[in-house]
Amino acid sequence: MPYNDTRVIHDADAHIMETPTWLGDYADPEIRSRIEPLSYPGGNELRQTGDPADQQRDLGEAFERLAERHASDGYRADEQAEVMARKNFAATGSFIADDRPRALDLLGFSSQLVFNTFHNRRLHDWEHGADLDLAYGAARAHNRGMTEFCSVDPRLLPTCYVPLADFDRAEAMAAEAIDAGAAALLVASGCPSGHSPSHTGLDPVWAQAEEVGIPIVFHVGGTGDLIDPNYFNNGLPVPPDFHGGEENFRSVDYLGIPHPPAQSIATMIFDGVFERFSELRVGVIEQGAIWVPSWTRQMESAFEAFARHEERLRALSLRPTEYVTRQMRFTPYPTEDVGWIVEQSGPEVCMFSSDYPHVEGGRRPIERFEASLGDAPEAVRDRFYRANFADLMGTARPEFICDTRPLAPSSTGQTVCVNADLPLRATGGKLTIAERVAERAGARLFHNHLTVDAARAVFGFRSDPFDRVVQRFCLDVFATVASAGIDLVFTNSSAWGGRMRASGSPPSPRMLRTSWTLKVGRPSSSGLTPRRKNSNDASPTNPAGDTTS
Repeated sequence: MPYNDTRVIHDADAHIMETPTWLGDYADPEIRSRIEPLSYPGGNELRQTGDPADQQRDLGEAFERLAERHASDGYRADEQAEVMARKNFAATGSFIADDRPRALDLLGFSSQLVFNTFHNRRLHDWEHGADLDLAYGAARAHNRGMTEFCSVDPRLLPTCYVPLADFDRAEAMAAEAIDAGAAALLVASGCPSGHSPSHTGLDPVWAQAEEVGIPIVFHVGGTGDLIDPNYFNNGLPVPPDFHGGEENFRSVDYLGIPHPPAQSIATMIFDGVFERFSELRVGVIEQGAIWVPSWTRQMESAFEAFARHEERLRALSLRPTEYVTRQMRFTPYPTEDVGWIVEQSGPEVCMFSSDYPHVEGGRRPIERFEASLGDAPEAVRDRFYRANFADLMGTARPEFICDTRPLAPSSTGQTVCVNADLPLRATGGKLTIAERVAERAGARLFHNHLTVDAARAVFGFRSDPFDRVVQRFCLDVFATVASAGIDLVFTNSSAWGGRMRASGSPPSPRMLRTSWTLKVGRPSSSGLTPRRKNSNDASPTNPAGDTTS
């Protein structure tokens, strides 16, 4: 019997355990020699697999022995009983990719969002260093390793790191990660070097994530020191952390964990990032959630205090808390009172996580969360364990399918959502899926990048001229298609500011969430309107002020 056998649970925080040369093994030759192997100086991660000092004498040999032990009949005979007790390198599937699907079966989780264990701080420090070739090269190596590990099972959702230090390289790295199969783009929780995370130069990164329907995620460890190290210079012995070693958190710097993501996201809200990218989702992972209610209230106070004097705040169509509810999701620690967080901030913000296979996640996370949820109704529990994660992950969810209706060529002139009978993941790319749908539906294909790429060659990305050219071209194409009676499959794009709607075919909430939506049929030119920055405003093409999709 698996650990969970009562409900659908998605795990928003899980990890691989990187072996000593993991990152270097995936690095390009020109930087490989500059990446030092891991040495696990505190020995915490090796405690369940033997004497740390003995293993550290020859880590290569130690991991060969450990892999043999994981493959032994005796070790596997106890896996079901020990799946939540074995931690770090002792855990099933922690470093051997082929074993991880078996771990998921034993855990009873429908999917896991997978992060590295040892490299967030290294990636952050390289990003903030002087050598951007090393920073982006190390990120590329990381992403290769993550996607390869997770490729053994579609339930494993890889996170790929995008350094934000350089605008052009960040845009290119995001595209590369998405093409490689990233289920989420991982960025440092703190401020990039030299500019704000809200800088408009990073808009192409957010646009790509929004367009393919995958989230941006922050994870603990993606910062420098959380607090001034002099706080530990108190004349007293340094206390051990709960691992018994020296490299993890203690009570004092634990309090500093929320500061980087809180400041980064607040800045992005105030500077309009989530106004410009209304369908972008953000996950704040392993950084707790007990701080969210007071943080949102602080943002509301700041909004009230400064809106009269700051045009950027007056330009926002939502209150800060509304952006959080709509677009941000957080993983509370098992020691936090989830029931109280839900009471204060609503049922939309919190997600379950196990932190598998780390010690911090504990042996009974479900039981601890259930206790703190108390008498919360089933709808709240379903959001916590399943629905909020599904909303965060968008098209990266392995069970995501466009619709449940069978695929058939359209002869009605209506625009309908079609089912390609394919579990869509970011690995496929919407063009690939659209090509297969068009072939099966006997329709022609109009890919949004035909207009986006042409306009981008001349105008600044998402500038007003860019938006006008893309919108006009798309509308002309659809009007001509409608008058000619041509069956058409087209891909939607958030890159030019919104979705499109055809009369008689209002989109479902799921379709509104993702730009993977594929349409087939004869769109009615009278029903096509571009989304404006304030989509409820009347306009020459939208005199009634209808909200478009």
